[in-house]
Amino acid sequence: MTDFCDFPPHFWLERELDGVIVATDAAARQAGELGLGADRVFRTSGMVLHPRFYPRAGPERRAMVRRELGLDEGDVAVLVMFGGKGSPEMYPLCVALLEASPSWHVIAVCGDNPRLFEGLAEVETQSGGRLHRLPFTDRVADLLSASDLFVTKPGPGCLAEAFHQRVPPVVCGNAHTIPQERYNVRMVAREGLGVAVRHWREMPGAAAALAAHPERLHEIRRNLTHLPDNRAVYEVLDIVARTVAVRRGQPAA
Repeated sequence: MTDFCDFPPHFWLERELDGVIVATDAAARQAGELGLGADRVFRTSGMVLHPRFYPRAGPERRAMVRRELGLDEGDVAVLVMFGGKGSPEMYPLCVALLEASPSWHVIAVCGDNPRLFEGLAEVETQSGGRLHRLPFTDRVADLLSASDLFVTKPGPGCLAEAFHQRVPPVVCGNAHTIPQERYNVRMVAREGLGVAVRHWREMPGAAAALAAHPERLHEIRRNLTHLPDNRAVYEVLDIVARTVAVRRGQPAA
């Protein structure tokens, strides 16, 4: 499953499945309630991430990427990313985040959205070097390592990457959120892994409030560090290999 939880009926889980690999206890519980036996439900330590997220970025890479971006030690870096296609809402979000504090730098990953990328050119020019706009990029792991906050849609991929890098996310969720991602918003709020608001217009204020309360930010970061070390991309390979070996009558490695 490439979602944290199923959206029944008939979305991810079916009784006829030979097996399912899940990233959360909630998804494992759903599979059991549907009738999948424990021998058909495989729990990994998290969502599958691209191998370039390993090893997890440390202080050295964070310092290197921040130097590339021209950030001073006391600057707050806010990464804004709304999936591979970007989103029109990113334009006013970036403007509002830049206005939140003169020490904030905004890293806007526009994805495969040339109209958004070109539209932010004027904002970048007027920002005095505080807006860093990028098109589609394979350096998300590096950009997260340099960031202090992550303003994003509640997609499972974006959130899994933020959790792995221990960067507090700010997400929004309402009736317009696609159904399979609504659980993610509740999970972020319930487990104290970030901040969830009802509308994207509330996201800059939520980010500013979080930055203004170091104790709350510290609490979220502590909760993120308590998550399991995500090794799912390697665990899945082992699970598939063992399953295939069993089906072929071979001893499992």
